[in-house]
Amino acid sequence: MLSGALVDYLSRSLDTPANSIQSRLKPLRAAQMLSKHGRGPNAGARMTSRDAVIATWANALEIRRGANVGATVREAFNQPEFHKYSIPDDDLMIGLKCVTASFAGTCLEWLLDDVRSGRMAKWAKGEKVSVSAILESRGRALTVFLSLPDGGHFRVRSISLCYGVPKIKEPAVRKIEFHTEFFTELAKALGPPT
Repeated sequence: MLSGALVDYLSRSLDTPANSIQSRLKPLRAAQMLSKHGRGPNAGARMTSRDAVIATWANALEIRRGANVGATVREAFNQPEFHKYSIPDDDLMIGLKCVTASFAGTCLEWLLDDVRSGRMAKWAKGEKVSVSAILESRGRALTVFLSLPDGGHFRVRSISLCYGVPKIKEPAVRKIEFHTEFFTELAKALGPPT
């Protein structure tokens, strides 16, 4: 996926005009937070999973007027892990790279890589995976849920990964949710990892 295609995808997914998406990405390129390539038609940079997460956050987060877009995204990307658990046991986490991430942005980057590389499908053993990522709109917290159907045994099988500030003491702010389709469609558009 080239940078222009990522802009189009985010424009559709976030229901935001493409020029607004593009204006949020400009300072990220200047800060060397996104891949770059040459100039002119068909010279867009090939986007990575990391680029996709950074670009998504740059356009989903509430960035205050006059605030540095790159610094805001970098702070959200680097929120540390504070809690991780799986039901029924920790064996459920074996086989996925995303569960080993120490930081919020890396978790989503590796989640996309898990989908792109087929690790997620192998981990799920043919079952349909449900993915939900909930981002606090100022980037101070991210929670990722992965769950599998009960398999007819009426037992929950899920993983929860939590990053950022455990309890935000400010009034409730908007939360942005991304679900399975967002990740699978984005992973398909990005293509297999190189």
